[in-house]
Amino acid sequence: MGTGESLYAPLQGHTGYVNTVAISSDGNRIVSGSDDQTVRVWDMKTGEGVGAPFRGHTGRVLSVAISPDGKHIVSGSEDKTIRVWDDSSNPVSVTVNEDGWAVSPEGRLLLWISPILHPLTYVPGNTLVIPNHASQFDLRYLAHGTSWHMCRG
Repeated sequence: MGTGESLYAPLQGHTGYVNTVAISSDGNRIVSGSDDQTVRVWDMKTGEGVGAPFRGHTGRVLSVAISPDGKHIVSGSEDKTIRVWDDSSNPVSVTVNEDGWAVSPEGRLLLWISPILHPLTYVPGNTLVIPNHASQFDLRYLAHGTSWHMCRG
């Protein structure tokens, strides 16, 4: 029988109230959903976060579940959507080459970074980490067009 003592420090990372928690069937992962509109995955043995939070909901996350095989997470939100996430704990590494291109593990050019920003982004061996085996960038919210050089962050 257990001692009733906490195994490690509280899991921290959400910026809003935690509304829901689920534990994987193998007991290795904890998944949580929050008022901050994110879903997070935690390692049960260490209490450390696994990868970046899943973002996409536009309302509080009210429920989470993990598929029996542990490969998918399902979340329900106040935004009236249910989302299914790939729970890949091995993120894809995307490197940045000397010419400023972000390159996928397969060698595909994904995104070019202006030479003005090269000192900030290129260091030999520099790696970008993209969670969930997604070797594509979501550029829907990126300012672009014929006057892209005028864009300011």
